[in-house]
Amino acid sequence: MPLVDAKRRPLLPGSHVRGRIREALLGDHDGKTPGLWQLAAAFPPDGVEWLGPAANRDEVDASTGLRRFGWHFGDFVAEKETATSSRLTRVKLDEQSGAVKSGAMQVIQPAIPPGESAEFTGEVTVSSHDAASLKEAIRWLIAGAKCVPCLGSFRNVGFGRVVSATGEIVSVRNWSGSGGATLLAPPNVSGSSPVHTRTPRALSSSPVVASGRRLLVVRMHEPFCVGGRRRDRNRVESLRFLPGAVLKGAVAHLLQTIHGLDHRQDLTQARVQGRWERLCRHFSDVRFCSAFPTLDTRNVRPLATPQSLFKMPSDGTVRDCSRLAGPFLVKRLAKDGLPERFVAPAFSPDWKETATPGWDTGWANPDVKLRIRTAIDSHARRVRDEHLFAMELVQPQRTNLDDATGMETSRDDLVWLGTVDLESLPESISATDKQHLRDDLEALFEVAVLRIGKTKARATFELQDLVEPENLASQRAAVDGLWIVTLQSPALLVDPRQLHDRWTVGVDATAELYRLTFDELSGGALVLENHFTDQQLHGGFLAVRGNPGSINQPNNYEPMLTTEAGGVFVLRATNDREADANDCIERWLQTGLPLPGWAKSRYGERFATNPFLPVDGFGEIAVNVPEHLALNPTAEEIRAL
Repeated sequence: MPLVDAKRRPLLPGSHVRGRIREALLGDHDGKTPGLWQLAAAFPPDGVEWLGPAANRDEVDASTGLRRFGWHFGDFVAEKETATSSRLTRVKLDEQSGAVKSGAMQVIQPAIPPGESAEFTGEVTVSSHDAASLKEAIRWLIAGAKCVPCLGSFRNVGFGRVVSATGEIVSVRNWSGSGGATLLAPPNVSGSSPVHTRTPRALSSSPVVASGRRLLVVRMHEPFCVGGRRRDRNRVESLRFLPGAVLKGAVAHLLQTIHGLDHRQDLTQARVQGRWERLCRHFSDVRFCSAFPTLDTRNVRPLATPQSLFKMPSDGTVRDCSRLAGPFLVKRLAKDGLPERFVAPAFSPDWKETATPGWDTGWANPDVKLRIRTAIDSHARRVRDEHLFAMELVQPQRTNLDDATGMETSRDDLVWLGTVDLESLPESISATDKQHLRDDLEALFEVAVLRIGKTKARATFELQDLVEPENLASQRAAVDGLWIVTLQSPALLVDPRQLHDRWTVGVDATAELYRLTFDELSGGALVLENHFTDQQLHGGFLAVRGNPGSINQPNNYEPMLTTEAGGVFVLRATNDREADANDCIERWLQTGLPLPGWAKSRYGERFATNPFLPVDGFGEIAVNVPEHLALNPTAEEIRAL
């Protein structure tokens, strides 16, 4: 079966095209088959940086096969749809008898029917520090593409022959600040007309206004893979949303590239000069909150589904139990010969479908496809043994299906909506500097193409005014003396060591530890009355990152424990401290839940050792959302235990 995109057009993965061009330029790993650079005796000094280092033969992990490249290859697609009626068959001959081997027939559906040709178009992003080296890089890129004889599977039996390869400069982004410059197309690149560069605009001279929070609109132009669980060594799952740390990291990587910095170098300590000096100096203090998927026609940021929601067994409507005093049963009406009775409520882990009838949180579930990749032995020109790995790729579309037939009816384009917050900047930063920081970000996003996730998918960012509808906006004031706090992103709250110590003696101390945490975070102004949460362990490289000493102590494995998005905490002010409680809730809404003392001392407050910092969007909350509170069950629908 051919690989196709969301519109069923034949697709060549960018990683495959990059690998074939790398092979044409560098030859094989063993040096027995020379590449174009060796034959021309003109190996460019930046060549390895353009194409990235070669993978070791013993690498199997999905993450170790993903590397940093100077050239970013997007997927190449053909304009025509795949011809589903075209079928080819192959057989295998028995070496002894010369006859067809039993059960050895292979059926192939080619992306392009035999005898026909198709033009595959894709984008390659090339970075350089001056126009001359940029021209040289593009010249070698086109030359390498022209030397690729064939692409795809079954290349050794005549499939996928490349007839021609051409290139064209689509756009140039100039970060040097010298506006009005042009760049002529280099030799061997079609289109001889000058290409005008896009240069970030100068600082605004408008009067100082309140910076505030801005809505961050993220448009994904390619499928992406971000974080997620790894259920097997060679399979990577992806989150459906974009964590604030990923968004912030994409911007940081762009700034590092602009200034020629190593990706490990801290922007705030690099002391860069020029147009982006102020943004780099204060970048670590700018708060990026997670971006959630929603329809492109909607500019309201979605909310995480609260863990306190449950479904009524009779009609599937959603109710909320956050304000109930204790355990309860829900009424199931008489149906299908079964009498009316009270049964246990069904919370989100029990739901079979992802929709939440009765409450539109704005969240859209994007399509997800599994892409299989493998390393290639370039000397043998075949798939390398035991080097197969798979990645979940989140698509920037959602497919709508007919309820009756299950057939596709339409597709919706999606965007991911987050926030950029300048309110959390230190008080030492003046209002003028905050205004300039906002202008810097807007100017950067107007022309920047950013790279997201493990596949470095193309994305564009845009800042807009933040719109919060009244029914989805957080309410600062207590309702019936309670604050219903819902996590919008994961947070470090419970100490896994203390949790483990209590479990070993047969005590479930989750509620007790949450009470101690909120008592500490609020300075004793708030007390926890109830909670609805789930937790997740983060091991692997994150565990080593949070505890660097454990890398040399294999028996001291200590994963990090987060409370997941959607966790609900029911808080009440302690006696005579309502004003302090209000101030605390207001502060948390602006900056997110702070790190508890145990997390600060163990993991620190730097991204290098702690990947779950509030300034990177973790611990974001919503409070007393009216749409949430309106789902309280009636007295007839429940029975207290």
